[in-house]
Amino acid sequence: METTHVVLPSPSKTALRRGWARQQEIAAQAEAERQQEAAALVAALGHEPNAIERTVIEQISARTVRARQLRRNGRDDTELSRLIAQLLRSIGMKPAPAASKPTDPRANAVEWLNSFKKPSNPSEAPA
Repeated sequence: METTHVVLPSPSKTALRRGWARQQEIAAQAEAERQQEAAALVAALGHEPNAIERTVIEQISARTVRARQLRRNGRDDTELSRLIAQLLRSIGMKPAPAASKPTDPRANAVEWLNSFKKPSNPSEAPA
């Protein structure tokens, strides 16, 4: 049995240059987004970061940008999200507490079911 080899044309130099230029453009956009994210983190920190905090902020901002890229491309960013949360905790940043306690959905269901019960005492019947 004979094997056949398919020879694909190699990309032209123009196509390679366009690909390289686009790659550089994407990297520049990501870096600009990372710098904005880092500036926001420094502002949220509330004080001038020390050397360790600056390094962690750089890592957080880079991972945040990468997680956004993954989500835009329909990919899973769960591990990056965990890492970001861990890094945030390492410099003492925590998410803001919830504005209000979530309600128990079962309480609403019980209330709704109780509305169908007949009162045992006729004087308790709603008017």
